[in-house]
Amino acid sequence: MPNFFVEAATISDARVHTAVREIIVPPEKRILNVEVLPSDERFKPRAEGSVKVRVTDQHGAPVQGSLALTIYDKSLEYISGGSNVADIKAHFWKWRRHFRGGFVNSHSHREYNVVKDHAKSMQTLGAFGHSLADMDDVPFGKRRMKGAAALRSEMAADSAVAPTAAMKEGNAAAVEGAEAPVMIRKDFADLIKWIGSVETDERGIAEVPVTFPDNLTTWKIKTWAMAHGTRVGEGAAEVITSKDLIIRLQAPRFFVEKDEVVLSAIVHNYLKTDQQATVSLELEGGTLTSTSPLTAKRSILAGGETRIDWRCKVSREGEAIVRMKVITPDDSDAMEMRYPVYVHGILKQEAWNRVIDPGQDSTAITIKVPEERRPEQTRLEIRYSPTIAGSIVDAIPYLAEYPYGCTEQTLNRFVPTVIAQKLIREMGIDLEEVRNKRANLNPQEIGDDQTRMAQWKRWQRNPVFSTAEVNKMTATGVQKLKEMQLSDGGWGWFSGYGERSYPHTTAVVVHGLLIAKANGAKVDAGTIDLGVTWLKNHEAEQTERIRMHGERKNNTKPHASAMDSFVRLVLAEADHQNQEMLGYLFRDKNQLAVYAKAVTGMAAHLAKDFEKRDALIRNIEQFLVYDDENQSAHLKLGNDSYWWYWYGSEIEAHAWYLKLLAATKPKSKEARG
Repeated sequence: MPNFFVEAATISDARVHTAVREIIVPPEKRILNVEVLPSDERFKPRAEGSVKVRVTDQHGAPVQGSLALTIYDKSLEYISGGSNVADIKAHFWKWRRHFRGGFVNSHSHREYNVVKDHAKSMQTLGAFGHSLADMDDVPFGKRRMKGAAALRSEMAADSAVAPTAAMKEGNAAAVEGAEAPVMIRKDFADLIKWIGSVETDERGIAEVPVTFPDNLTTWKIKTWAMAHGTRVGEGAAEVITSKDLIIRLQAPRFFVEKDEVVLSAIVHNYLKTDQQATVSLELEGGTLTSTSPLTAKRSILAGGETRIDWRCKVSREGEAIVRMKVITPDDSDAMEMRYPVYVHGILKQEAWNRVIDPGQDSTAITIKVPEERRPEQTRLEIRYSPTIAGSIVDAIPYLAEYPYGCTEQTLNRFVPTVIAQKLIREMGIDLEEVRNKRANLNPQEIGDDQTRMAQWKRWQRNPVFSTAEVNKMTATGVQKLKEMQLSDGGWGWFSGYGERSYPHTTAVVVHGLLIAKANGAKVDAGTIDLGVTWLKNHEAEQTERIRMHGERKNNTKPHASAMDSFVRLVLAEADHQNQEMLGYLFRDKNQLAVYAKAVTGMAAHLAKDFEKRDALIRNIEQFLVYDDENQSAHLKLGNDSYWWYWYGSEIEAHAWYLKLLAATKPKSKEARG
């Protein structure tokens, strides 16, 4: 099962004849008959019932096996488009074997000419090349086998359901008068049962008790069976929970304070006689009020329905309990639902900021407190800092304490610290005073000072506040970078076996060391010189490759790249100019990403080639997008195809563009945006 192949071969008149036939073996003995037999077809809400499942084989004999069973509201299938569980029989037994045989004969065996090295072998002659007219035999291996008809193993399980008993009453007692208690339906569910494993007994039967909720709906019962030998099957049935007198509650899914809503009751009379009904509305929770009469009298024809509306106002937030009842001489029904009531408004935060100008010792802020507010959720928080630049210091311990290891990470450990320290000192800020008040370094970060300070316990000695500590970090970092510098003067990710210098890594290190040196760090000049020399040699090689491209030589490239722009910038920072490479970069600017355009513009600025610089700035401005609503601007890079490369970083592209504007047009609209 489910199929096999018969292959035959014979030789006649010096020809090989083959044939293959597929034989289908329907897996009838692998298919189980599963009958789902509920104890009744119709139930009242909260009624007790049971579901019996009988499993038999193809001969009708009982089968002991395992079942999975679920009972859910059938209306879910209208939302989902049906069950998400495929047919279990098809899952296990719809597969077929593929033919993998085939005889081998000497006619299908090929040999090739044996010739001397570099000698021409015999070629096929004729106008048809390799498809000569007399080659009418097609090798067997290339034939397409046509399979037999698809396997059809759907088994129909004839389910014999016992005659239905009288409708069960559940817990709903018949109402003989207006004084009789009314069952309030409020226990609603989408799923009644999900049992992952139920074992059938020696008769092939399993029985599961069921208590139905208050829904008036159709319930779908589905079960899947499996027995020894991968015998599988499934079954389904439906039952209904209903009443002869039904009230349906219609309301929004939630309420909002100050709204006015309409609550509706729709009453259905499925009794055989006309009914004089009393329909009432009950509201609990103190969130809803109604000026309409809460009780109404209606005459409902047999098989008919009626609708009653109540106009209600939402007075406050909380939870609304809505209960509707209908009482007749012959029956009754009631339904209760709970709804959230939301506040009319939102949690709102308003912020103000002021700066005390030089020469002034105070400032004032006028605050308007909303009249309609929650006092328990209202808070006024005042945060102040000696300088907004102090927020930079909060980030330094992350860099200083992170367990760095590779070349770039070693560099990034101390360079930002050196820059931050120099920046704060140039602003005339007393580092000792800032250190004592560092709980308020970042006024943009809200929250309790002491709680926020707890996160800095590991860094009680922020290196920014100690010149000696910064010098120690710098010396350690420079020494480590010196040890990681390769024998050719460049840097790779790591040094040691298989070491290799990379232009990007080398340029990053030289760029960082130049910045650290410019900010007062003690950096070994020899280390920088070796790196600059490596970059010079690399750039000279790349310049030669571009120059030689038109002469059809090997190892050339058609245009300057983003890497060339970054190397050119770092060498320009080291006072080494190369007008030829700068010219190639300007010529090929349309081939460069926006990041590389900005870097090239900075390199042109350092080379005092203002014509190229300004042309590159105009080129970048084509990507500039203004946001008038937020009073901001940004570059629309459109780098979906190269975002994972270093020159695809949107943050760094914007940073270098701003650096270029700060050096050339610091008061421009673009720089301020």
